Amino acid sequence: MNQNMDKNSLLKKIFAVSFAINDCTLYLDTHPCDEEALTCINELIPIRRNLLEKYSQCFGPLTIDSVMPTKKWEWAFGPMPWEGGCQ
Repeated sequence: MNQNMDKNSLLKKIFAVSFAINDCTLYLDTHPCDEEALTCINELIPIRRNLLEKYSQCFGPLTIDSVMPTKKWEWAFGPMPWEGGCQ
């Protein structure tokens, strides 16, 4: 149960940071020179990357760009979202 709590907590953090990045992206589409928004997104991107890396190490890759380099294609070995992979 503790592992599921950690997994769910990590997923919530990833979703929150991803939402903030998406929100900044939409704003920057119409305000491309806003320094505050640029600073914000530049701070959020490495946070998301680190969270995805941590998730990938513990539970398998969540996104295709978080597949860890190994001798096998890890993406194919974890449960898919429709198989309960995101629960």
